[in-house]
Amino acid sequence: MRVTETPALHGAKARFVPMQELLMEPTQLVLSLNAEVLEQLKRTQHIPHAGENGRAREKVIRRFLRQLLPAGFGIDTGFVIDASGGLSR
Repeated sequence: MRVTETPALHGAKARFVPMQELLMEPTQLVLSLNAEVLEQLKRTQHIPHAGENGRAREKVIRRFLRQLLPAGFGIDTGFVIDASGGLSR
């Protein structure tokens, strides 16, 4: 599947959604998006600089979350804290 982004009002990005994706069950859609994210994250492994590698990985995750979150929610930089209180590295 090819995803294209086009500029929209106020700096938001629109995502082209193929018809077959619209007909998917929500679980299938998330699994499909997850597979894309894992492939994109795999591509970042070859960035040797730790800071730039992290920045590239954050960008992938931000794009993924924007596709799932309803309008009105935003994504910013920061840390991820899991249910056990562990902090992302």
